Amino acid sequence: MGPDFPADALRLDILTLRRAPRPFDLVADVLRPERRDDADVTRLPNGNALLEYERDSSEEAGDFRLWFWELANSVAGECFRVAFFSDTTRASELREERVRELIDVLRSEIAVAEFASLQPFERSAE
Repeated sequence: MGPDFPADALRLDILTLRRAPRPFDLVADVLRPERRDDADVTRLPNGNALLEYERDSSEEAGDFRLWFWELANSVAGECFRVAFFSDTTRASELREERVRELIDVLRSEIAVAEFASLQPFERSAE
């Protein structure tokens, strides 16, 4: 991150995973929280599972707070989708009201996010 790195940067990556030979008991199993001691998987009313955590980082460009959300969804009983959201904010801006409001909005919107239906190119070859 260079000195011109924006104060807030939201990123999103989405993976579509075919079911493993050993089926997952719950969509929450995809997120496997044991790799993080400070985060629990939340089962959401819409069937998705959400894992949220944050980290602090120091780099040449300064100190930052990173928030992470991993959202998992079962798609048509064939696949899982996992959306990886992250937001980065300069540590010097953490007390600003706009930052707190932004994180609150992201938390509430990510929790109710809907995934698209399975696309033809994502379907298993029969």
